[in-house]
Amino acid sequence: MSSPHDGCDIGIYCFAVNEDFASCCEYADSAMYQVKKRGKHNYAFWQDTDVDADVDDDSSAIQK
Repeated sequence: MSSPHDGCDIGIYCFAVNEDFASCCEYADSAMYQVKKRGKHNYAFWQDTDVDADVDDDSSAIQK
């Protein structure tokens, strides 16, 4: 019999003081779904694509 394995996918967004909660959740959720798309059991930071960053063309999340 095999044992179950736990895991998690985490999306991280560092927010500014003047941002609303709904937007913050949307950005973190977007980063989390990029983790799921790339294979799960990891985390990613959401980053605005207007900022110079090491991001894929189809993604706004930076996988770590």
